[in-house]
Amino acid sequence: MAAKTGYGDAAGAAASYCSTSTVAALLTAFDLTEWFTTDQLTTRIGQLLAATKLAIDRLAGRDFEYHEDEAMSVDGSGTELLPVYEQGIHDIVSVSSLAENDAAVSADYYDILPITATGGTRQGPGMLHRNTDAVAFPGFTANPGAWARGWQNIDLVLTYGPSSPPDDVVDAQAMLVAARLLTECGGGAVAGGGAVQSKRLGDFQVTYSEKSPFAGVITGWLADVESLLVREYRGIGIRAISAKSRATTPGSG
Repeated sequence: MAAKTGYGDAAGAAASYCSTSTVAALLTAFDLTEWFTTDQLTTRIGQLLAATKLAIDRLAGRDFEYHEDEAMSVDGSGTELLPVYEQGIHDIVSVSSLAENDAAVSADYYDILPITATGGTRQGPGMLHRNTDAVAFPGFTANPGAWARGWQNIDLVLTYGPSSPPDDVVDAQAMLVAARLLTECGGGAVAGGGAVQSKRLGDFQVTYSEKSPFAGVITGWLADVESLLVREYRGIGIRAISAKSRATTPGSG
């Protein structure tokens, strides 16, 4: 399996979708000098990038990395459509190889189809369509226009994912980091007094006081992050990904 390319660290896995400067730009509207020097703020932002990137992936039910020639196995659907997006696979670039019940399947027998998200605003190949007029090939005894139903019986080598993270995902991670930082700058439950507000996004939790001067901003950013990732991306529909399918995918949720 080839290493992932496009963006990320030397191992191929993206450590973060947003940059330190993107988060810092969000925070320029606030005077945080009481709590952080410029260098301290940069360091603290960097410390939060990995955890918030993982939270983004888990909320969306997928990652936004570029995967080159990644091997996986998926369940045969029994229909003409193989919805690999259900396993967090989106934006298919190419299929290097495909086997069904251990029999190789030629690219002539299927096409990559796009999937449209809620509202028809986001598209990306997420399904493989069997050509209904294809003739049966060795090892396939059922309807030649349908994928054989089975568990992990379709073996694929795919290149998929965006060459760079979508702008709205970059913004979502930046807001999540910035919101957490504001809880450390007079936005915490103890410092602000009043009722405690707590929001868990994936495994990442943000806790703050409703009387904090930053409470409105924190609440708004967290709501925007959840709305985007859950309703727009996860809303496409996913299911649990088996260890066999994605055991080699760092950062996947």
